[in-house]
Amino acid sequence: PAAIAAVRTTDVGGTPYGAALAMTKAAIEKDIRDHTDQDNMYMVFFVSDGAPTDVTAESALRAAVNSIIRLKPPGRIALS
Repeated sequence: PAAIAAVRTTDVGGTPYGAALAMTKAAIEKDIRDHTDQDNMYMVFFVSDGAPTDVTAESALRAAVNSIIRLKPPGRIALS
């Protein structure tokens, strides 16, 4: 359909990747602090409708993702 084609061909930004990743990290850190007696697994699915608006350097985005993956407990956080 034409509506889907229009969405797929227009990428004008509008997604604050940096803010989303920072909020994700803060939420996981809080959960780890609040539930020290649990061995939780965190699965993060990042879905976007456009290009990043607040962080555009790929190295900065990779650093933000890696800082989430490296949170303790090791190996208990997955991003997709």
